[in-house]
Amino acid sequence: MKKASPNQIERLPLYLKTLKLLKDENVLIVSSAYLANELGFSEEQVRKDLQLVSKKAGKPKTGRSVNLLISDIEDFLGYKTVNEAIVIGVGNLGHALMSYQGFNNYGLNIIAGFDIDENKIGTTIAGKPIYDINDLEKIEDNLHTKLVILTTPSDKTMEIYHRLKKMDIKAIWNFAPIHLKDNSKKIIIENVDLATLFAKLSHKIKEKECQ
Repeated sequence: MKKASPNQIERLPLYLKTLKLLKDENVLIVSSAYLANELGFSEEQVRKDLQLVSKKAGKPKTGRSVNLLISDIEDFLGYKTVNEAIVIGVGNLGHALMSYQGFNNYGLNIIAGFDIDENKIGTTIAGKPIYDINDLEKIEDNLHTKLVILTTPSDKTMEIYHRLKKMDIKAIWNFAPIHLKDNSKKIIIENVDLATLFAKLSHKIKEKECQ
């Protein structure tokens, strides 16, 4: 499999979203120039990104098949392989993630949640059961999921993380307000810092106002 840079990985879902909109409009062929203009990238950048994921070489001045690009990008990103996941911490954010049906389009299937709140344990969210966090190891051993979505409060995150490291977990998508790092590299960790993302947006707004 070809190696992609982090920036390329971030751009690929943007291409995919644009391509699916074109497909809905019955557009069959797309050019690198069009994608570059729509997304604000350079044409050379887009061309290199598409060459990375495409199984079939493009023809100069003829564009690429929208359907083939969608298939190639989904395959490259692993969207065609269903990844089952659990959510730990079903507060507002955890509840929203479990309820979001759009994840199915990306090969992500959330099958259960875990929480400490007795009022939530034994209930369901979008038809998915909520279990007692104290039973995590026992239940997860039966579920056999490899991905954990972590949305716990900061005072509970490290405790849960140390428990996860002892389990057969392959990846953590971390929304908790604590940066996690696995020095052993046994677990893939993707930290989502909402404060950092908003800081970038806030700074751009300020820059625009100062122009």
